[in-house]
Amino acid sequence: MNLSKEQQLITLLLCEIHQALDIQDGLDSKLISKAITGGHQWALEWELEGSLIPTENHTEEQLTFVIDVLDMYDALEASYERFTDEECQLIADETQTEEPTRFPGFDGNNEFAYLSIAKFMVQDMEDRFTRFRGRIVNSHMPTTAIYERMLEVYRPLRPDGFPLTPQAVIAILRARIHPDNR
Repeated sequence: MNLSKEQQLITLLLCEIHQALDIQDGLDSKLISKAITGGHQWALEWELEGSLIPTENHTEEQLTFVIDVLDMYDALEASYERFTDEECQLIADETQTEEPTRFPGFDGNNEFAYLSIAKFMVQDMEDRFTRFRGRIVNSHMPTTAIYERMLEVYRPLRPDGFPLTPQAVIAILRARIHPDNR
């Protein structure tokens, strides 16, 4: 990041205001000031990239992937809610998971673009995947390869409609496990 002298001055003044008003919004205005006055503008990119400074615009492929994943988990969760206790127990036994259909999120470190799209879509756009409002989280592990495998099973089932059968849910959830580990 290369701020002009004018941008540096404006940023420093804004940092002073931020500090004087004791704003608690997650930005570290003292770090920003130190980075600028110490000639460490590179630190701004390291500390703020992804959370404040977007690295790039999101692609259509990323958007489509997030929509497909949210659609799949919406169908999984909604179907699961309709199952009997016996069917839920069967799914839990077959998938060895307590909350098998709960959406785990995207990795905040390696999949930030996907996490950002999902958060914006669910939190900021009305009537978009409202089931997940307040639940788009950092999974703290890479998920896109897992979701790709699950989508391979889910996509052919999508035209059959809703709800999914317990067997379909089990098949989709089993796809989470890498083929080398099955």
